[in-house]
Amino acid sequence: MGSVAAAPATPYARRLLALLGRFAPHPLPHTLVLRPVVLRDFPGFEGITGEALWAALAALERAGLLRPASPGSRVPLLHLTRPSAPAPGRPPTSAPGRAAAEASEILQVSEISQSSDTVGISEVSALGSGEGAGEGAALRDAARALLVRAADALGDPGRAPAWPLWCALAPHVFAVLIAEAEGPRSPEIAPDGAAVRRGLDPGVVRAVPRCLRGLNAAGRYRVAESRARACLAVLEDALGPAAPEAVAVRGEIAAALAGRGMWVDAEAAYWGILDAGTRPPGDPDALTVRRGIAGTLAGQGKHGAAEDMYRAILEDHLRMLGPEHPATLAVLRGEAAALAGQGRYEEAEQAFREVWHTELLTVGPSHPDALATYHGVVSAMSGQERYEEAEAAFRRLLGERGAVLGPDHPDTLATRFELALVILLLGRAEEARAEIRAVLAARIDVLGACHPLVEATRAHLP
Repeated sequence: MGSVAAAPATPYARRLLALLGRFAPHPLPHTLVLRPVVLRDFPGFEGITGEALWAALAALERAGLLRPASPGSRVPLLHLTRPSAPAPGRPPTSAPGRAAAEASEILQVSEISQSSDTVGISEVSALGSGEGAGEGAALRDAARALLVRAADALGDPGRAPAWPLWCALAPHVFAVLIAEAEGPRSPEIAPDGAAVRRGLDPGVVRAVPRCLRGLNAAGRYRVAESRARACLAVLEDALGPAAPEAVAVRGEIAAALAGRGMWVDAEAAYWGILDAGTRPPGDPDALTVRRGIAGTLAGQGKHGAAEDMYRAILEDHLRMLGPEHPATLAVLRGEAAALAGQGRYEEAEQAFREVWHTELLTVGPSHPDALATYHGVVSAMSGQERYEEAEAAFRRLLGERGAVLGPDHPDTLATRFELALVILLLGRAEEARAEIRAVLAARIDVLGACHPLVEATRAHLP
């Protein structure tokens, strides 16, 4: 598209700035959210085109009100910056300064840290006299419609290419849900269902569990758990605990707990979903919960019990979903991991390879599931003391996981750690411990200092 700063000024800039202030104070995935075809339905944006939208963004960036994300960002993001007022009695002396001063009369934007583990929805207030209540409501409606359309257009949150976009979209979706819950509830009986009757937009409600799944898939477990608990309180209050979206959010809380290594709490959370009776045993969502329970047993070191549970639920998966469905293959992968956890490495390698060969044909070699299964293959090779072979395979896998998942994803760090252990077993202690120290630092940053994997990593250092 060329340099943003080279684009001309545009009459849409002021209106667009007011709209951007209606999103949460987080970086915005603008190429996904800001769609002219949706904007045209709202006052002030009639007739807007993609070229005009881009020119408006460029004008705001020239004024110092927007800044793009760093070049290393995995998705295009825009940051809305808080305008700086001139010193008292000193008028602005440049065109960008005048634009910033004018914008400061329209919006005030509070900053919020992306890494925060708590939900904080900052006030974004219209300050100028030019925006009445009706216009403010129209801008909120436009922002909500853009977010819903973006969420509906995004792919499966379980697919790695979509993770950065889901993570960027999530804080904006959560902010809308919480803001709607705090507003007045409509008594109207609308055809869209219970969500509308209780003042919640069905599209926003639908997007919340998907955003949480994207956060969990990307390994942002602490953020996912915190946001999920805040959203769950809203959904259960508005729709009741048995609402499908509320149940789905409870499942994401359990998954986040498992990702954080809180296996006992995760198991209890999964059982709480089943015991509530909101899903019959054969329901696909109930199968997901049962897979989660088996995984928590393995996480607690109860590998025999995990193997038994995986075998017990395999028949339902085969009957309902078929032998090549990703969920069925996840059960078989979990069963293979349970075998490895019991030291039955030859059986485990064979089981992992059978799943991997199927995944090569169904989802491809670069899919996160296939990479996870191949990690199991190589780990089982290491368990059989085939260290030279395992080192070469782990190095290849590390490159693939780093490219697909990112270098700091928990799964990438798992491969990096096991590679370091193989190097240690091959007698290259100095090289191995340098790598273990690097993995330890990364795991503390990503997972937190108290995560069991952090303790396991630290245990291999003198």
